[in-house]
Amino acid sequence: MPKQPHKMVLGVLDESAYTIMGVLRNSSMKSFSELLSLTRLPKSSLYVTLIKMVDNNLIIRNGAFFKLSDDGVLVYRTFYSIINRTEEPLIEAKEEVQESTLSRLFKGIKKILGK
Repeated sequence: MPKQPHKMVLGVLDESAYTIMGVLRNSSMKSFSELLSLTRLPKSSLYVTLIKMVDNNLIIRNGAFFKLSDDGVLVYRTFYSIINRTEEPLIEAKEEVQESTLSRLFKGIKKILGK
């Protein structure tokens, strides 16, 4: 029996995922051990969250190093502006962003907010 696709929004709205995106926001490549020390998450939680985010194209994995993708930057900035209630949008529309990732994100947000 095939695996059911996991909900992307659950991985994005998780505190550990937001913490990882915050560490990777400056667009530098970080190793697993660097992420482990900077996020202070348990190894298993960090690994599972990283794999979910790689599967959802929010993080780019290059060997043993990880970097926030364009979609990941867009998601991080969106949640940052929501959390900090900034009036000016921190994001610009990009045509290169994969539509499937964004559409899943917005569907999940609408479902959570009840709209």
